[in-house]
Amino acid sequence: MILRLGKCSFRLLIGAALAYILLYVPNSILGGYWGPVAGQLKYSFGLSEPTLFLWQPYLGYRDHFNITACGVLWYPLIRIDQQYIHPSYDLNNANDEVYLFSKSNHMKWHPELLRKEKQLEMEEALWRSRCVDDPAFCLESATNFHSRTDRHFMALLLYDKFNTNALVKLQSLSNSVTSDSAHEEIGRVIKAIKTLRLTSRTEQTNGNQ
Repeated sequence: MILRLGKCSFRLLIGAALAYILLYVPNSILGGYWGPVAGQLKYSFGLSEPTLFLWQPYLGYRDHFNITACGVLWYPLIRIDQQYIHPSYDLNNANDEVYLFSKSNHMKWHPELLRKEKQLEMEEALWRSRCVDDPAFCLESATNFHSRTDRHFMALLLYDKFNTNALVKLQSLSNSVTSDSAHEEIGRVIKAIKTLRLTSRTEQTNGNQ
């Protein structure tokens, strides 16, 4: 009797393990690469650089610093998948960087990542449109997300609208905020406008010669 129970338990265990693996297979096939996410290298101020592109199943997510509930469920198989089946790519590796930016790399991106990128593109398009219609709003948004992704556009628009007064307005905005990251973002926009001003002066000088 005990032997039969032992065999039954063993079969159930094997069946559960096979079901676990077989359910993961289509989950992985429907997934794709996600990134860039934080890697092992860190900036001087301590945060990790977003350089890694990792394979993630359709349901479940796991990287070096984050994991979802489904990621916990599939954790062992995600580890095996990322390690041996779908290798990771790192922008700090020259060969990986060339491959990632090659138009013929045939990378399969994660559906959720593509959805988020599309949503981000729509938000950025709306932000651009409002910036064009309302330069004051564009100036205020020098501290937010879109200023980081489209800094050159912002610098061009503000320089065209306010000319050198854009620097004064941005410096005043920088003095009014307390966030270090906001100061850095505004500083980058100021630097971009100074570059535009220098380029404009150089072109005027060459044109007068």
